Amino acid sequence: MANSAMLNRLILRLLLEALFPRTWIPSVGERDLRHLLLHRWRLVRMRARIENQLQPHSLVLDFPHGLQAPLQDSSRHSIFQ
Repeated sequence: MANSAMLNRLILRLLLEALFPRTWIPSVGERDLRHLLLHRWRLVRMRARIENQLQPHSLVLDFPHGLQAPLQDSSRHSIFQ
């Protein structure tokens, strides 16, 4: 009980003397930046999932370097015909 009374007096003194620490709130620009970073992270994660799903298909189609090799016109026609 004595500790809670001392704590209450300390909090009151800090409030009256305007010494209580202020809560930090990010600015609008910082919030926008956080939102953009979160959105980019989600897009990168989605791209990685799609690449991982397509990797076995690229090996079946016998791409020499997996998904890294660009399709040429001749191979495009042979794949889709």
